[in-house]
Amino acid sequence: MAEIVVRVPVPRTTRTASRVLAERGPLPDEPRLLLISNGKPRATDVLAAVGEALVRRGRISEYKVAKKAMASRPMTDNEARRFAAQAHLFVTGVGS
Repeated sequence: MAEIVVRVPVPRTTRTASRVLAERGPLPDEPRLLLISNGKPRATDVLAAVGEALVRRGRISEYKVAKKAMASRPMTDNEARRFAAQAHLFVTGVGS
């Protein structure tokens, strides 16, 4: 397996504002994964590659790719609710 090196550009003691994580629960036997493209160039391609890798590794059996309305605007509450109804797990990403 390849080694991944993570470069941290700031000292590990530097902290940003505290975040509260969403409550986590057990996943069903066949969790649904939704990959959410932000609409930037190549974002869908990058996310589809993530989905294919997870399928190949047996982590999920299938995935779907969705797209938020505008790359330049945050996801709306309505979009978030619509996406949340479609899956158990989510990955969002950007393209170059």
